[in-house]
Amino acid sequence: MVQVKPHYYKNVIGMISPTSGRCYLKGQKVNPGNIDIWRNVGYIVETPYSYPELTVRENLEIVRKLRNIEDKRCVNWIIKKLKLEEHAFKKAKHLSLGNVQRLGIAKVLIHKPKILILDEPINGLDPAGIVKVRQMLLDLAKNSGVTIFVSSCSF
Repeated sequence: MVQVKPHYYKNVIGMISPTSGRCYLKGQKVNPGNIDIWRNVGYIVETPYSYPELTVRENLEIVRKLRNIEDKRCVNWIIKKLKLEEHAFKKAKHLSLGNVQRLGIAKVLIHKPKILILDEPINGLDPAGIVKVRQMLLDLAKNSGVTIFVSSCSF
């Protein structure tokens, strides 16, 4: 896991143009025309927005479809992985800040990316939730070979 200074990740994901130098992911230059590099990347930028009128499950179904994931079981898998079972049929607007953050992380992980770029991934979580997310991210890095960039003041 690599900790980066706040807002440097915006250069990495192409939100802003660097004032100098270049940014590469897996040997490919980050630029507006190169969309293929995002197939193996998951990222949370600042606030993990969701569709507030849709349930957790419906939000994840949208991401599944946008990511062209054919296996519908991935929604159940990620709900279980992020401990969102009791919230699966709640509208996103009724979730606590911590569970909104969990939903954001679920959306980032649903396609099993090899690179994660996370801005404040534990923001709003209770102490137990913080420990679980840290453990999950460390497990992904150690046991699944996922490269994780974290921008955080409290990680």
